[in-house]
Amino acid sequence: MNIAQLHIITQHLKGFSHLAQIEALKKTKVKCIQLRVKNASHSDWFEIGRSAKLLLADTNIQLIINDNVYLVKEIDAAGVHLGKADMPVEEARDILGPNKIIGGTANTFAKIVALSKAGVDYIGLGPYRNTATKKQLDPVLQHFGYEVIMKKMQLQKIKIPVIAVGGIVLNDVVPLMVAGLHGVAVSSAVVKAKDVAASLTNLTEEINKFAFIQK
Repeated sequence: MNIAQLHIITQHLKGFSHLAQIEALKKTKVKCIQLRVKNASHSDWFEIGRSAKLLLADTNIQLIINDNVYLVKEIDAAGVHLGKADMPVEEARDILGPNKIIGGTANTFAKIVALSKAGVDYIGLGPYRNTATKKQLDPVLQHFGYEVIMKKMQLQKIKIPVIAVGGIVLNDVVPLMVAGLHGVAVSSAVVKAKDVAASLTNLTEEINKFAFIQK
């Protein structure tokens, strides 16, 4: 399963809708967008999801839907990201089949082990630091927390891609990837930026910088 190293998460912003964010991101070299719509009716969720899928129809950009497994199936999105209180991974897999991406949220090594056994394709690990985009946050991990968890994964030979999430900014990217992370998920640092394309370019360059360091 091809898991992008940079995930951009949409959020509710006054004057800059989810679809407008996707339209702006479509013009960049982004490879994965997670549509995160909260407190919407099923009909509104479906309409936003369907429109997002249509916007990306002529691209290779992966569209991941936050929380809503049935919407993924309805609009044939690339996959779903499941939070702690969402549908169990096994049930989601039964609904979506083997070819859809399923990501899961973790804050501890124990949760990573559980998600690994359940068969997720990637893990969103966080939060790195406090973020205004999500309420009822788990304890922040900070850099040391990521290092400890990644070392435990290495010892247990758990090789699922891990994506750092939660308040990630540009200068965090290389240190996190040096610690063993597969990539990062970003929201405010891109969709709230004055120049979405420039912000995304800078993040991509940081990921490429890590790849160069590794050679």
